[in-house]
Amino acid sequence: MSRNWEDVRKSINEFFATAAEKTDEFIKVGKRKISITEIKRNITSHYAELGGRVYHLIRRGEAAGIASDGEVESLVSRIQKLEDELKAKEIEIEEIRMATEKATKAPVSPVGSAEEREAEVRSEPEGEPEGEPERQEAEGSEPERPDSDEAKPQEPKKD
Repeated sequence: MSRNWEDVRKSINEFFATAAEKTDEFIKVGKRKISITEIKRNITSHYAELGGRVYHLIRRGEAAGIASDGEVESLVSRIQKLEDELKAKEIEIEEIRMATEKATKAPVSPVGSAEEREAEVRSEPEGEPEGEPERQEAEGSEPERPDSDEAKPQEPKKD
């Protein structure tokens, strides 16, 4: 019986270890997702700024020089850096998830050797197992229903 409690204790410990690892994963991923949101917002802002700059250059008749405009080049460079940061954060999230999956799917070694488990089975007392015995019903028979006529109290007959 003590072996069963050890198994239960070990299962509970494994459950809480997995829960802790998953919680840690959610926190780390959540922080990166917040960073990703901020990066995307910055990219959108730079796109708007770039579009405004290009619009003004076109309106002034300087469309031919858009690619060589210092401000346009600077905005394009910043957008590229932000996109690289975005990809890096997405890779970090994937690595975190893979590491957690690897840690939580680690093979669980069996408790004790086969000989120890056989010895424990042999040492258990024969007869009724501890606790409430399970109710066994014959195959094909229906369980007794409390609403059947047999289970209802009989009313006295009136003459």
